[in-house]
Amino acid sequence: MTLRTRRALIACTLLLSAGSSAALSPEDKCEAAKNKIAGKYAFCRQKAESKAIKKGTSADFTKCDTKLGEKWAKEEAKATKKGTSCIDNLSSLEVQSFVATHSDAVAAALDGGSLPQCGDGSINAVGEQCDGADLGGESCTSLGFASGTLGCFSFCQFATGGCENGIPATGQTAVFGAGSDGDVQAGATLSYIDNGDGTITDTVTGLMWEKKDDSGGIHDKDNNYSWCLASCGTTYELDGTLKSVFLDSLNDVSGGGTNCFANYCDWRLPNVRELYSIIDYGTDSPSVAAAFHNDASCTGCTDVTASSCSCTDGGSHFSSTTDPNPFAGISAFIEVSFQDGAYGPGSKTASPLTARAVRGGL
Repeated sequence: MTLRTRRALIACTLLLSAGSSAALSPEDKCEAAKNKIAGKYAFCRQKAESKAIKKGTSADFTKCDTKLGEKWAKEEAKATKKGTSCIDNLSSLEVQSFVATHSDAVAAALDGGSLPQCGDGSINAVGEQCDGADLGGESCTSLGFASGTLGCFSFCQFATGGCENGIPATGQTAVFGAGSDGDVQAGATLSYIDNGDGTITDTVTGLMWEKKDDSGGIHDKDNNYSWCLASCGTTYELDGTLKSVFLDSLNDVSGGGTNCFANYCDWRLPNVRELYSIIDYGTDSPSVAAAFHNDASCTGCTDVTASSCSCTDGGSHFSSTTDPNPFAGISAFIEVSFQDGAYGPGSKTASPLTARAVRGGL
């Protein structure tokens, strides 16, 4: 490459760079500048830690804190002068506190400790709502419940199942006049966590649900089972393929519980209220939240451990609850439709239906 060609390429690069810079809005410029300031503040703190270690003294962050405050205010003044404002709405003290906390954690880990993580009993890792007994000062009442005891799941998210009025909302937000469901939106906001092992945890009820797929295997959403064997006799016991094929497979009965689904051997059929708790009246066909059905056709959804794979059949599902009013002398269970959230009696001797397993809540 000749010198002339090299100079031309450099000139072209500079022009493109200048054009890109000119296209930035004042808000973008402020955001970019504040990222740089926050980064320099973090570096300043670690540099101060290094200096203190070498001298055998305590780290002094005074200069770091002062520079952060001054530069933060300067960038916000620039934005104001241009008739706009920075989009973050964060004060320098908020950023200082957040960065300082994580900077201190890094320093402590380098001093022989460990980095913050879920399970260490303290809210100190990104994404934690709680950790063990550390609830961050929150309670059932602060989260909008009437009373009760707030808990914490092992994955460091609030467990509100012990809170009174911890009844899941319907999910409906469309308003049909004052006092309608979508207007009031009573109940706890629907909230689910994909555990990455083929299960979903409802953070409102604390129940753990089996995910469904379209693999043709035990988790296939289209699998149908029977309530009881043969004609069900006179007792109508739950001893059909619901137990012998579905639940026994999940709980690895034949293998002695050495290979239970997601390492839990207490999977069971949900009662009607449990099954009803995951209905989302904000949608239909199926009437469930995206956590239970995140693919319109479920084509290619063959691995329930994948976050992108979660299916629900829009038809009726088994519950473990028996209808107290048998019809025509035949015992019936209460089935729940995931097409529209309706429920009603289903004969225990009728055609097989699909089912979704649950655990917990006992």
